[in-house]
Amino acid sequence: MEHIATTDFLAFFSWPQRTLHARIAGHLLGGCSACLAEARQVLLDQGVPLPPPSTRDLSLILHDQAGLLQEERAKAAARWARIAELDEKKRLASVEKRRGVRNYGLAAYVLDEAEALAARGKGEKATELVRLADAIGASLPTRLYGAGPLADLRLRQHTLLATIKRRALDFVGALEALAKAEHFRDRGVDPAERARYFRDRASLLTDLGEFEEAAKSAGHAASIYAGMLDLPNRGKASGQEALAVSLFEPQSALALAEAAIPLLVTEPKSLLLAALTKGYCLAKLGQTREAAALLASQRELIRQAATVEIDLWFKYIEALILKAKGQVDDADVLLRLVAHGFREEGDILAMLIQHLERIRIKAETGRWKSAVNIAVCLTPELASLGLRNDLLGMWANLQDALAQRHDVVNEIEDFFRRRWHAPSRPARR
Repeated sequence: MEHIATTDFLAFFSWPQRTLHARIAGHLLGGCSACLAEARQVLLDQGVPLPPPSTRDLSLILHDQAGLLQEERAKAAARWARIAELDEKKRLASVEKRRGVRNYGLAAYVLDEAEALAARGKGEKATELVRLADAIGASLPTRLYGAGPLADLRLRQHTLLATIKRRALDFVGALEALAKAEHFRDRGVDPAERARYFRDRASLLTDLGEFEEAAKSAGHAASIYAGMLDLPNRGKASGQEALAVSLFEPQSALALAEAAIPLLVTEPKSLLLAALTKGYCLAKLGQTREAAALLASQRELIRQAATVEIDLWFKYIEALILKAKGQVDDADVLLRLVAHGFREEGDILAMLIQHLERIRIKAETGRWKSAVNIAVCLTPELASLGLRNDLLGMWANLQDALAQRHDVVNEIEDFFRRRWHAPSRPARR
């Protein structure tokens, strides 16, 4: 194998020359250790700060520093502006007609735009941009950019589409997109894209009630981030793992949440989620004093950074603390208020969980008629909300069990959490 000369590396990192890029990028991505070390030294000699080799695949770092990709990224905003106002059909046609549209930098930029739109709830427009990135990606030559980076581009594209579909409650579409993403998961070179895939997969599986598999997926992401020395994202993934585990094994989830919190000091929203999971586990495990102390320590951050839903969940924990202290009437009043809040936010499952906790309180204190009354009074509202027959049937089973003084609230809650979206997904093969 012929190695790359130092002068060629200097040109590679400075000039947007396609032939040179194809030759050197292919060599670097092939993993030649001598040339990887030489390329790294060239950049260091030029004063370019590089992270330790362990934080990311070195060949990809050097590939990203190439002059061609730097130029593509610099021009991506202007190139996007030239086609942004076109309708989707004309945008897709531009991929075939305009060479300037067919480049890696623009494809990555379009996915950034799609991700921003998706975060703002504009799923349809985000999906259009994912399709555009797909068309651009399909036009990119492997010889120029490398099979690994192109696989990373496709992995991100399908993973993002799965997230868009999940947010739109199209779980069949989300699972189909995730299956396509999995095809590229191990063919790329960027561990950050694999970690993104595992985190988004964990979110989807959590929505579908597959908490054990969701926890494993989030744990995979946390391990990848640990290898990259990316502490904030490791904390986010560990917090996500803790949330999934809390729904079937609070003791283990508590340890995960406690480990995640110190990593999230610069991420207030993720810190709140991890603290919420810790508080929930403490309350469920009967560690009331610790749960109350945690709640008190987070009040200022809750006021500053919490969404309406997160604020309501912290109030739910406060109700659990009141219940543990024996102040069951106060807990019931607060749970009723929280249930109303979730109803206004359109989160019917969260609303049900509050009412199930109220029913649990009545059952545990021997007030069976009150427990039945809550379930009966809620039935017409649940029917009017269009709940599926299997969910309504389970609610009827709850009423029958309560009438016979059988406490089945835990089983009913677990059923609702795990089956809320289940019929929306295709059957397993």
